[in-house]
Amino acid sequence: MALVDFSGSLLAVSEVALTDATLCGVLTRLQAADATLLACVDAAGTRLGIGMAMSGFFTGEDAFFINPPEPPRVLGRIALCPWLAEAFGQPVWMDDDGSVAAAGEAMLGVGQRHRDFAYLFLRGCLHNYTIASSPDD
Repeated sequence: MALVDFSGSLLAVSEVALTDATLCGVLTRLQAADATLLACVDAAGTRLGIGMAMSGFFTGEDAFFINPPEPPRVLGRIALCPWLAEAFGQPVWMDDDGSVAAAGEAMLGVGQRHRDFAYLFLRGCLHNYTIASSPDD
């Protein structure tokens, strides 16, 4: 998780291990990590909302994920944006992680120097009819 201001400056960052992959467990960990991040910043101020990126394909405004990765596969069974918005009392925006990474690169990376660029996001490949993904999957 990360807390970022409107200039794109990183205010605080935290890695959250999911020890309980149930909906309640995921939400409890996210809320605790959110509180920890906000406590790390002296004057966090009012938030605009929450942005989220996740691997997988999703449908519509409610962001039902189709075939999300493990361990949070349970998140594919609910409309994530409304669920998180209600739990945090904030609007939630979501996109797939490749698109979010490309947008971040455009705003804060190579996009500052080049108007046009290609962003390639590769997670795994198919070899001999078998999916070969990264060792951390």
